[in-house]
Amino acid sequence: MKAKKYFILLSALALFGCSGKESQPEEIENIQEDIVENEANEETEEETEQGNNEEGQETAEEIVMPDPVQYEVTTYIVEIEEEVTITVEAGPVFVEDDHAILPIVLDSDNETAFRFNRALPEEMVFYDNTNNQFDIRLVDPVERTVSHMGIFSWEHDTYNDDLFTPLSTFISEGGSTKDRSLVGGEGYAVHLFTVFDAPQSDDVHVFLGRLGLVENVPVVTREETTISTLAEVSAEFDDEEIGPEERVDSKGHFIYGVPTLLEVVQQTVSSSVVAEDPEEHLESIQFRTMPLEVYSESLESSVSRVDEIEHSTIILSSDVLFDFDDSTLTEEADVELEAAIAELEGVDGGELQIVGHTDNEHTEEYNQGLSEDRAEAVHNRLNELMSLELFDEVTTRGDSFREPIADNDSAEGRARNRRVELHFTPPTEPIVVESETEIPETEGVEVTYPEHADTQYGSVEIESVKRVDDLFVGRIKVNRKDGMIDREALQQRMDGEVYGARGMTQGDHGYETRRVDGVTLLNNGRRYYPIDYYVETLEGTEGESFEERQEGREVEREYILPLSDRFLADSGEYFYATVVWPALATDSVIIDLEFPEMSGDEERRADQVERLAPWRILDVPVEGNDYAGSVDTAEDSEEDEVDEENDE
Repeated sequence: MKAKKYFILLSALALFGCSGKESQPEEIENIQEDIVENEANEETEEETEQGNNEEGQETAEEIVMPDPVQYEVTTYIVEIEEEVTITVEAGPVFVEDDHAILPIVLDSDNETAFRFNRALPEEMVFYDNTNNQFDIRLVDPVERTVSHMGIFSWEHDTYNDDLFTPLSTFISEGGSTKDRSLVGGEGYAVHLFTVFDAPQSDDVHVFLGRLGLVENVPVVTREETTISTLAEVSAEFDDEEIGPEERVDSKGHFIYGVPTLLEVVQQTVSSSVVAEDPEEHLESIQFRTMPLEVYSESLESSVSRVDEIEHSTIILSSDVLFDFDDSTLTEEADVELEAAIAELEGVDGGELQIVGHTDNEHTEEYNQGLSEDRAEAVHNRLNELMSLELFDEVTTRGDSFREPIADNDSAEGRARNRRVELHFTPPTEPIVVESETEIPETEGVEVTYPEHADTQYGSVEIESVKRVDDLFVGRIKVNRKDGMIDREALQQRMDGEVYGARGMTQGDHGYETRRVDGVTLLNNGRRYYPIDYYVETLEGTEGESFEERQEGREVEREYILPLSDRFLADSGEYFYATVVWPALATDSVIIDLEFPEMSGDEERRADQVERLAPWRILDVPVEGNDYAGSVDTAEDSEEDEVDEENDE
């Protein structure tokens, strides 16, 4: 490059000489300056181009192999009676067509080894012929959905029916599945690969039962990476004698590669099952991705609310609005309707549907007429109390007892089913209506953070509440107290039944009831339950005994699961539970194990309070929450409108 520049300089000098003119020092000096400047510019361009290439290479490497998300968690392993520190790595999530592979690695320096499923529990989650499943769920914070592990059905010789197996497999050192799933001791890290429906967002949160929520795990398509499959890894290392210490890919996390869906299936079930034509078995895989819902109740009225990403529902109790078997609004109804109107603040169009529901007493025809009349009565009174022109369209209908939300076999269930629902499009921006309602007194023990709530089932402490996107993630610890520790420290168990999500009994079903349901947040006149979702029942997984139990029901039972730990421990020195609530406009919250509404005499109620042992912890700080300053209250919205008018 420099030789070329000197050639240009010599050519310029020769040109001046050939012209017969005297040397022009100024002109030559200008040419020299131009050459030096061009040289500097070209060097800068080369450096820029090289920098861009290096940056492009770095970008390519990031796309090819993003880092897994890693964190440490300390917990108590009952089986070895030790407190251990576990290093958890999750992701990235590798998308292949309509499914995705999630790698999870658990490692520990603990001298005593323990099984993977002692840190991350596996339990039966369906009836009959369904194998165990780990409590691992993918949470999409943008789409507001949750995904369960894929289920693979296959025929087993010793059963007359298919078996249903969650799609996961251990791949690491060790000759048996037991060896490959040991954490700690002298073994290697445990590598688990699970299969899910493909996420729609660039990153997801991974819920790991007992271990917490792993935040912002990246999602990549497999085609964008150079990651090896199991077959490719095996072919590479079969040719040479290479130990696990030398098996280092671009990330040590992937020393065994990442299996394809077909390889997971082949690893999961007996090789003889899929040996002839393994790909045809892929058609029997079922995936589930379900929308998350936020359920909350007013502390000053019977009004409750359900929020999904595209629509909201306000629920009004018919027992408060109407007398028995009547469709004329009571004098107390206006209080309920005014509370509902406050919930509708900020609506900017869309459809309002007013729907009446009844219990199953009397005939369906009778209840159809009653549900229609009640819906119309609510519509007429709302039209008098507010301007329904806020909505693009307002409709009413009655659904009789065809859409129960609780069992009609009990008085409490029938009371919940007697209701009027207002379905509407939620406002684009959340409007918080400030409430002056005082928090009702608790039925049990009440302390202020960081004190522990001591109950007969153990000592409850709040380790942390942290804001993650639009979620509050709580980590609760239950310690042994006076020789006692039990999962009921975090449950609403009465009369032998666990009150499920949203404070209602789930009754007879195949999903585990050793879960956190009734631990709620109290804020601004409302009670917020753990975020939950309706679980899709997979075809064939419930078995014949379930089908027999469903006979005679008005509708097939739907199950609601909270986004919280499903398999609580009930022994050891302590155990942890993770609960996820909606993010609220506050820097501190009240956490409360509520005592659910129930019918019966005072003596029975007192007995149930003693058995349930409710508790409340005040002033729990929220880590990393700047959400409060970004949410408008109704008062703030009015001030903004005045400011806009003044500006105009």
